[in-house]
Amino acid sequence: MRERKRRRTRTTIRSKSGILKVSCALTFLLILLAVASAPVFSNIFQHRSSRTAASPSALPSPSSPSFSCAPYSYTVQPGDALSTIAQRFGVPWGEIAQANNNIQSISVFEPLVIPGICDHTPAGNWASATTASYFSAIAAAAAYSGAPRYVVIRFDDGYQDQFVNALPVLQEYDLPAAFMTITAAIQNGIIPNNKVSYDWEYMSWQEIQTLYKAGYEIADHSATEAEMNQQTQAGLYYQVVQSRQAMISHGITYIPDFCLPYGDGGDNNTVTSYIYNAGFLHAWNAYPPLQGILNYNTLTTTWYPIDYADNDLSLAQFQSFASQASSSNVVGFEFHRIEINSAWVNSTNPYSITLKQFKQDMSYLKSAGYTVVLPTSLPEYNATVSSGGGALSVSTSEVSMSPGQTVQTTLTVTNTESNSVTLQSLTNFQSSGYPNVVAWMSDSAQLPATLASGVSYKISITVQASSSTQARTYYLTGQINANNSESPTFSVPVSVS
Repeated sequence: MRERKRRRTRTTIRSKSGILKVSCALTFLLILLAVASAPVFSNIFQHRSSRTAASPSALPSPSSPSFSCAPYSYTVQPGDALSTIAQRFGVPWGEIAQANNNIQSISVFEPLVIPGICDHTPAGNWASATTASYFSAIAAAAAYSGAPRYVVIRFDDGYQDQFVNALPVLQEYDLPAAFMTITAAIQNGIIPNNKVSYDWEYMSWQEIQTLYKAGYEIADHSATEAEMNQQTQAGLYYQVVQSRQAMISHGITYIPDFCLPYGDGGDNNTVTSYIYNAGFLHAWNAYPPLQGILNYNTLTTTWYPIDYADNDLSLAQFQSFASQASSSNVVGFEFHRIEINSAWVNSTNPYSITLKQFKQDMSYLKSAGYTVVLPTSLPEYNATVSSGGGALSVSTSEVSMSPGQTVQTTLTVTNTESNSVTLQSLTNFQSSGYPNVVAWMSDSAQLPATLASGVSYKISITVQASSSTQARTYYLTGQINANNSESPTFSVPVSVS
């Protein structure tokens, strides 16, 4: 019956061949129009439809960028469980188990491969473990000018339009970037990505994790974008230490950079020492008098905000700024909001640029052969920082050890006040990079301890590295609580080789 129906259909078509030719031609034209207009209709739908929660699959995802990075190896820590590891990295335990020979249980100091997450440390970061295409781009840029012309792209504050609008452009031109994140503003759930006005919300933790897993740098922009010069010791602890801990708890574990809000505190040794003692390598300051990347002296850095407020929207102006990049001077471009509608870039929304302008700027950097890199790819960027400063001065020395080794080191606390101070406890002692190395106070009876004015006190610390620890430098951070309302933080560099 079905075969007879096909034959009758073919007979009918042959008898009406003239009509068929016209119909086919019209159909072909309609298909062409539909294909050509699909992106337009898709774009209109995305930005004009009513607000509905986006599913994870609806989010723009750098799942297949043209660059890649070394896989991340996590070392199981005391107290870890299957669920807590999965939650920390935002990866279902089933996927983690599958990447580790379908394991169903874990042991302390056991190495685990976390699938889909980049190794951001100096030994495995985006530049040193990326694909051949990126190395070819670096070589092409060097050949173009005779030497690298370093450019860094950064996005401030963590607005969701950076994820929705800017990320696809970065992917298109194979460009790395750093995202400055205000941790207390990050949303807990998935945010709708079909906004119809310029008033974008902040990204969600899931979106931040997606960027981090894809190899982009996530830098700390404080907890609430507060002016650092105005902070008490408790305020600094919240804005710096707890902000960093919030990132680590969400799987953002390599955080070398702290971005100073409004450039405030860059010339304040108390503020910068606090930042370095918390485990950050550098402080970024986009404004005078100390503009640049603080605590990094190998190259100079000049930041240029690109937005309506600074009247830096023309391609000619952008090209003029970029021309200052060289092998000794890094040009950093600072973006905030990337708007799809030019009417939204105005005095009401001054820290913004249109998507069209952003795309032409990125296209220029790519075509002109500039060496666009992550900051961590700059020469000697990951050098060890020194610690110290504050009414209670905490000094440490670098620990050198081998995988599988347990060593002793000391924290030296000096009371520079005129009165006695009691050291009450040592808390929040954890790995600031990757938690492959653990440490604890060798004898809990060492604290509390009372220090007279000018007296130094040594606290013995035990450091242990598992046999599978990768060779690199780690940073262990902690906090000393005292009775003078001061709670200095510190960082112990641990070199495993």
